Amino acid sequence: MHLEFEVSTVEDLAKELLPFEKLVVPKSIFLLNGEMAAGKTEFVRTLLQVCFGIKDQVVSPTFSLLQTYQIPKLKTSAESRNQKQGVLKVEQIHHLDFFRLENQSDLEDIGFWDLFLDSKSSIFVEWPHNLENRIPKTWTVYQIQIQKTKADKRVVSLISRSQSETY
Repeated sequence: MHLEFEVSTVEDLAKELLPFEKLVVPKSIFLLNGEMAAGKTEFVRTLLQVCFGIKDQVVSPTFSLLQTYQIPKLKTSAESRNQKQGVLKVEQIHHLDFFRLENQSDLEDIGFWDLFLDSKSSIFVEWPHNLENRIPKTWTVYQIQIQKTKADKRVVSLISRSQSETY
């Protein structure tokens, strides 16, 4: 699967992200790439607020390395649609930023590999540093590339590891 869109405002991003909710299911991981200030955290923030009703302040995990958000149990129209379609609901989303990690052993120190034991969560990683090949095969991996254009717009590209999936 390959998807690409261009946005110039957070409102544009919110509209484009609505269909992403059905991709954020248990055992899915999103690897966000892009230069500094490309909009990786804004992507996650907007997704959590628009698709999952997160009211908490969604902040960059640059210094904390990990932020975990519990998905509200409120019924949304999208959740009702997903249940009818047999889509499993994610119960929490882990948002990580590996920009400051110095080596791979830091992943052990922050408990990164333990996150894969939670079969009801989804993970978003900024600055994933060649992580894709180390992710358990039972998880669906999405690569997200965010690029700034000269016109101060963002081009967002999404590619999944499993080409058999449809969007």
